[in-house]
Amino acid sequence: MLQIQLFILCGTLDTSDVVLWSVYCHHEKIVKHYPKPYKIYWPGDLFNLNSEREVLPFYDLIMPLTEESISQLNNFYNGKSFLSTTGCDWELFDQEFKKSSKTNYKAENKPIVGYIGNISSFRLDFENLKAVVSNSKEWEFTFYGPIEQDSETRNAVDELSCFENCNFDGELSYDQVPAAIASFSAGIIPYKLNEFNLGTNPNKFFEYSAMGVPCISSRIPSLQKFSDFIVFADSAMDWIHGIEKSIHSCNVNVNDLRKIAYSHSPQESLKRLEETILKT
Repeated sequence: MLQIQLFILCGTLDTSDVVLWSVYCHHEKIVKHYPKPYKIYWPGDLFNLNSEREVLPFYDLIMPLTEESISQLNNFYNGKSFLSTTGCDWELFDQEFKKSSKTNYKAENKPIVGYIGNISSFRLDFENLKAVVSNSKEWEFTFYGPIEQDSETRNAVDELSCFENCNFDGELSYDQVPAAIASFSAGIIPYKLNEFNLGTNPNKFFEYSAMGVPCISSRIPSLQKFSDFIVFADSAMDWIHGIEKSIHSCNVNVNDLRKIAYSHSPQESLKRLEETILKT
């Protein structure tokens, strides 16, 4: 049925004029059945080289999220690979940065330690978060994003909400994100180091950076190359010290952060992708 639908939508796929782009899951039957189109695979966070190894050689270009995946891939794959980062909409964030820099949000009230993204028990390290929030009354912790409705997530959010200095302020539209980040004194990526998160490349680091906001993060492999610009934390005490350092020490230069965000914007990433595809 899927094959029939594709023919209706695309005419024939058996031509080099067509690009087949697989997102998050490989399409084994399609890529094997149509050898002529240019085939791209963007595997997402849960890229499993072992279980997907057989189908990968049928793709012309694979776009993992981590250097480790590319290194392992190059052991058996002869096609092209490209380190995928989607970054943030530079024009939107740059416009808000220029506007917000005229207003000192961060001088008002307590410093805000902020997070923007999915709020879930498989994503966030709630145990460390509870210890950090409960021992940091001098900061406001603000979380923006959709809250998963499983019992573990709901219980953790309810526990954190009991602290006066912790708020869950709902989901934002994308055009609201830059202004929210502008109010942060520090941005956090408090991920669990599980299989899902070890394979991710968090856009929020580039979003924080576009607004000149320092970042404290769990030790996510894809972010290790930015170790000069991120404070990494393991224990709750590491998180507290890291946040304090980021807020008060100005340990990173705003211009350096913004250069990182710009170079990883979709526009710049697409230029590098085009160069990779056109290389002979």
